[in-house]
Amino acid sequence: MTLPATQTQSKLPLSPLSIDEARQPLAMLFAAYPEPWSDKSASHAQELIDAKVRAYVLAVQGIPAWAIEQAVTDFIQGRVERRARGKLPAAEEIAFAARKHVEIEASRQMKQKAIQSQLDEAEEWKRHQQWLSTPEGQAHQKERARKAAEILARASLQSMPKEE
Repeated sequence: MTLPATQTQSKLPLSPLSIDEARQPLAMLFAAYPEPWSDKSASHAQELIDAKVRAYVLAVQGIPAWAIEQAVTDFIQGRVERRARGKLPAAEEIAFAARKHVEIEASRQMKQKAIQSQLDEAEEWKRHQQWLSTPEGQAHQKERARKAAEILARASLQSMPKEE
């Protein structure tokens, strides 16, 4: 699930993924690192591999697939500082890195939403200003001014002291 350049600028889903979606980037991770945790010749090797996969799937549960893939890519490409670069990253390391990607994306989306809100507000203001320059808008302004003058006149009459 490699992200095209245009998708990195669009809105990435922040929702959790299915277990099947998690297995795909994890398979890439396991293929990239040697397997010191299992003896392939042992009769129980497949059980060990399945248990390891379940542990990783549990660690990344609830994290979007794109974030897991990005975390895996970061480890494989050596962008994560660690002492044992040749060893398979622990499940919690992958989960931590993936959550960081989700946090960064959520922050980016929040900023983008705020910017879009400001742009929408500015566009609405522009449309309102254009409407005010129409005959209908000018009539509306005159009516509001008339009502405001009426209110001010009533207020000034009420505040005047009564002569006895």
